[in-house]
Amino acid sequence: MNTNPTNELFRLSAILYADNNYEVSPKTTHRKIIESALIENGNQFITIPNLCIYINATYELVFSEDEINDIIKSPKNSGFEISSNKGKLIVRLTNEREDVLRSKIKDKTIDDYIVEFETLFSISAKELIYKFLYELFSNDVGSFQKLINAKKQTTEQFRVNPQNYSDSEKDIINNFLNWEQPFKDKAIFDISSYAIEYSILTNKSNSLSFQSLRNKQIYLDANVIYRALGINGEAREVLTKTFLQKFNDVGEKLIITKFTEEEFKDSIKFHINNIRRFNNPRVSSSVYVENSFNEEICNFYHKWRSKRVNSSTDLFLAHIYNLYDEFVKKYNITIEKKCPYNIEDEHIQSQLREMSAQIYSQKQQQDNTAYENSAYIDAENTLWIETKRGNKCNNIHETGYFLISTDQVLRRWDYLRNDNIPIVLLPSQWLSIILRFLNRTNDDYKSFVNFLNLRSNEQAISGEKLQIILAGISEITADVETQRGLMNILVENRFKDIINGDKDDETIFERAKYFAKSETDKRIEELKQNQDDLKNTVNSLTDLKSKQERARQELEASKEKAIKDKERLLKNKEEALSAAVNQYNIAIKVGRDSYVASKMRNSRISTAFFNIITLCVLIYMFYALFFPEKLDNFISINIFTIIDGVPSETGCYSLRTLISAGVLGLITYSAKLFISRFISSEKIRVKKDQFANEYFAKIKLESQK
Repeated sequence: MNTNPTNELFRLSAILYADNNYEVSPKTTHRKIIESALIENGNQFITIPNLCIYINATYELVFSEDEINDIIKSPKNSGFEISSNKGKLIVRLTNEREDVLRSKIKDKTIDDYIVEFETLFSISAKELIYKFLYELFSNDVGSFQKLINAKKQTTEQFRVNPQNYSDSEKDIINNFLNWEQPFKDKAIFDISSYAIEYSILTNKSNSLSFQSLRNKQIYLDANVIYRALGINGEAREVLTKTFLQKFNDVGEKLIITKFTEEEFKDSIKFHINNIRRFNNPRVSSSVYVENSFNEEICNFYHKWRSKRVNSSTDLFLAHIYNLYDEFVKKYNITIEKKCPYNIEDEHIQSQLREMSAQIYSQKQQQDNTAYENSAYIDAENTLWIETKRGNKCNNIHETGYFLISTDQVLRRWDYLRNDNIPIVLLPSQWLSIILRFLNRTNDDYKSFVNFLNLRSNEQAISGEKLQIILAGISEITADVETQRGLMNILVENRFKDIINGDKDDETIFERAKYFAKSETDKRIEELKQNQDDLKNTVNSLTDLKSKQERARQELEASKEKAIKDKERLLKNKEEALSAAVNQYNIAIKVGRDSYVASKMRNSRISTAFFNIITLCVLIYMFYALFFPEKLDNFISINIFTIIDGVPSETGCYSLRTLISAGVLGLITYSAKLFISRFISSEKIRVKKDQFANEYFAKIKLESQK
């Protein structure tokens, strides 16, 4: 196959499964590929030979002219428009069929989801993800070809090799796979489904059918059990159970051999014994979980322990066994106790030793912590299923027994060891097959994609080593925060000087204790030094506080003096102002009184003068009226004599009356004026007030000037 990923291949998978129909005949698949090629070619008229060349160049599929003619000329396929050009047959899709197909693939393709992922997380990842998906597709093709035809020659690469990617690249790929986008998951599933289709087409094999997959007997490896019980994390537990439920749905029988059950239970005991060796009530489970890099049994134990008062390892073992029993019952799993071969036979034992040595050798190349006993059990299970198959091992249709395992090394060894149908299948392989025939949910697609995650190249510290280290730390301190701080230091230093080299558990434990003691002693020394520094600081602060207090008191005294001086100054100003006001008021009062007295004096003088005149008039009138002869001695004019000389008696009378009234009015006014000026105190006061107001008006007028 082409070594470069192509967008056309991924678009073809989208077209093939746009209607969510995965169970199709080869003829239907051929038609869909031809339709896809015509659309990719812009739906222009093309000759049959050129269409064959285009399909081969674009999809790496070999179509003969007869195959294409059979498809496009079939009465069942009315979506093709056939014409001729210079005597050559040419073909395109009818406009109606083109519109139908384009409407089916109007939704986003894998390319659109990659772009959305890049935008969402602000990274450039298209080329990397395309490389991964194409490698996944290519490896799936190789795997499925081997399942369809055991004699098919395949390469040694049956899986995406994590070594081909850096840790940062694997983080990007895993983040893309784990990104919560169900339509993206379906697009990836479609690519894997096309790998099956491609394998069928290139092998000229019959299509897979639901009936051919029913009643197969599926054996489970111990690593699948670990996942299903939640020992490898809650997320894997949910997705693995979703996967296992599909076996019940499709009518396939789930089996666990006695060797697998023994391996599972013995491995659980082994790990719990390791936990028990360094288990300490002082170990903080929360600190362990925070620093655990792997979802494994130690992590599972501490999560369980953190929720219980009684954290006995015996109780934990019983808990796992109970989970296992519930798991077997829920999924109707059969435990096969009877071995199909004679385990005592020397030839069988020799065969098992040879198989085990091959498996162990390959596992050692990948992981130097691999166990020989585990490899031997893999050999026993492989021979168990091989014996069950007998001669029915040429293709997936006739073969009825398979082992589901996540062990990539075991799978690779199994694929390359002979020309039979492989025994070991990955969960993603079998899931991509059976989901073709069942109703699929978003959880199914997510479960499938989850099995594709790449393992990191970086060797993380194992859970058991972490348990030993934390146990060593807890020997020195039971304080949770101190344990957390010490673990943070070790994590930052990648556990340098603790697990370097092939150190045994006791050495690691003692090193952890020594580290914890050294760090706590260092901290105690630092605390003592800090205490001395703090004491000096407190003394300095006390001196500073005393100085500040003295400065504050001086400032307060200065403020108080300033306030008193200000108050005294204000008081002096107020007194001066009050004195000035008093002097001014006195001056005003003196001026007023002088003015009023002057006015009253002048008024009384004028009144007295007026009264004297009035008196003289009265004396004159008296003498003129009663003693005219005496008046003549003083004044020669007598007004009454003049009046009497008026010829008219009436005129004389009127003049006399008028003069009498005038004199009477003069007397009355003079009397009133005299009383108001000399006798009536009220009228005198009113007159004085009038003169005072005149004075103030005069002063105001002068001030305005």
